[in-house]
Amino acid sequence: MSSVVRDTIYTRHRVDSDDPLVQELLQGIKEGKRVALAQAITLTESTNSKKKAQAQVLLKEVLEYTRLKQKHSIYKINSFRIGMYK
Repeated sequence: MSSVVRDTIYTRHRVDSDDPLVQELLQGIKEGKRVALAQAITLTESTNSKKKAQAQVLLKEVLEYTRLKQKHSIYKINSFRIGMYK
């Protein structure tokens, strides 16, 4: 199978931003759900090529989300704070 270039990321799997897993995790992260964060971290650490591709798309989506939030914020710092608490 040939590689596909996706924003300078080489992968055998084509994963779009509308991928169900990507969307589920993105929504969970936006809502501050710890389970979604844990699953996203596990996804980024995976050695499976499809999961790596999904992780790259998820990270791209999270960065885009933070950029949009920053655009509409009085604070001009691009960050995505993740807090863990009991």
